Amino acid sequence: MRRPRGSFWAGLFVVLIGIGLLFAQLQPNLVLRLLGGNFSWPWIVIGVGVIFLFLSLLSDGAGLVVPACVIITVGGILLYQVQRQDWESWSFVWALLPASAGLGMIISGFLRRKNRLARTGMWFFFTNLVLFGVFWAIFRRDSIGLLRFWPVLLVGLGLVFIIQAFQPKNRITP
Repeated sequence: MRRPRGSFWAGLFVVLIGIGLLFAQLQPNLVLRLLGGNFSWPWIVIGVGVIFLFLSLLSDGAGLVVPACVIITVGGILLYQVQRQDWESWSFVWALLPASAGLGMIISGFLRRKNRLARTGMWFFFTNLVLFGVFWAIFRRDSIGLLRFWPVLLVGLGLVFIIQAFQPKNRITP
């Protein structure tokens, strides 16, 4: 009986991660020099997300893509906040978390060939990116004048409704 190739790649990846972590414990100064001394703990969160994404893409299913995207986004947000000491940004960056879940749904939908999942993911992704932009403009006191373009959001929303009106519906008849 033949084993799935995804298991082989996942195992190889875990072995390589283990070797890398062992090397980091044995030669921590060398690792810090290779990273330019700019290593901070959010990179660990990003690394866990990348591992989830890698394992999901190598396995037959795409079940870990959504959590991988969310974990990578959390790590990226934390990295930004640690480097800039901008903890107040949580007032608007929270909208990136459901947006990253939407991105994961888009990727998962394409990998599984499920158009409905990808479409739902697009709604999550774009809606929350718009929310992020609006809240960023509000909480950062609209430093670049983004709020004056709010009618563009209405035009975009209207176009989405128009496009959906012309798409065929999959109705189940009794």
